[in-house]
Amino acid sequence: MLYVLLECARIVAVLIAPTMPRTPERIFAQIGVQDDALKTWESVKTFGGVVPGSKVHKGEALFPRIDVAKELELLEAEKQAAAAKKEELPAPADEEKTVFTQRDLCQFEDFEKIQLVVAKVLKCEKVPKADKLLMSTLKVGDTERVVVSGIAKFYTPEEMVGKKVVLLANLAPRKIRGIESHGMLLCAANADDSKLSLLTVDSDMEDGCEIG
Repeated sequence: MLYVLLECARIVAVLIAPTMPRTPERIFAQIGVQDDALKTWESVKTFGGVVPGSKVHKGEALFPRIDVAKELELLEAEKQAAAAKKEELPAPADEEKTVFTQRDLCQFEDFEKIQLVVAKVLKCEKVPKADKLLMSTLKVGDTERVVVSGIAKFYTPEEMVGKKVVLLANLAPRKIRGIESHGMLLCAANADDSKLSLLTVDSDMEDGCEIG
């Protein structure tokens, strides 16, 4: 009967190894199993691996009973330590608070150089091989122009069509991914650019109207 019990303990030690890697060796030491061949998955296919006459050794309890009172004391101490540490930390910044930093002052003559106009998005499509870029065709009065904007993360081409947006019209043209972009769509963004919103105007405002 004792032999059967030891052999069952050996097999259990082998089976629990993947989830309790440190425990099996402690079991093997206590039941006197030293042969590595008896510690493998192959060995459990055959019952009777433990050598008759093997000596068992008394060791520490594999799974000692938890002292509930002591554990509660430790948990309470950890809780108090965490609370004390939290009090030492500075108060978290208000996530909704926006810090405004004013740039250098400009003269009115500088502002007069900027031409902001209302533009209507006639069509819009994604720029090939550019996840962040949209190419919008805008109607500005009796003319059309193409503007490339890095807003694809926040707007789909379908959402853009029909919008009345604010266009910086006299920005020098530049090529973006081989597309010549004429102007810039104005947007509002938070500090880390995780939120972005196009500046738009009332739908009854005609495209081509100047803003200023």
